[in-house]
Amino acid sequence: MVFAGPHEARLAVPGTDAPEEPAKGICDLGPAGAVSKLGAEGTFALLDGREHRQPAVPVTVHDSVGEGDAFAAGYLAELLAGEPPEQRLRTAALLGAFAVSTTGDWEGLPRRHELDALDHHDDIVR
Repeated sequence: MVFAGPHEARLAVPGTDAPEEPAKGICDLGPAGAVSKLGAEGTFALLDGREHRQPAVPVTVHDSVGEGDAFAAGYLAELLAGEPPEQRLRTAALLGAFAVSTTGDWEGLPRRHELDALDHHDDIVR
């Protein structure tokens, strides 16, 4: 599994501009899954040969430190919980949004019960 922003993806797969191309190129190198993080444009993921898109959660960015770690943690936590790709990406996007909405790298992250409460509000999460 590879998580990459546009600049990171170009290190492994040079010359790609379309959002789908870095994830596809990375998977061609061997990983079963790749997630291209596209900032305000959301994410594109290629997971086990299937394409998935997740819109970004709109927030005011105060500090981008920790966004990638929070995103990956949200995705991996849901993967370990056996959730489908859509839920993994939704949680990842939500945790990334929490991370950038405050200063510091973890201070704005919700506890699991707070995240679960938000997941019942379709207008916020989806």
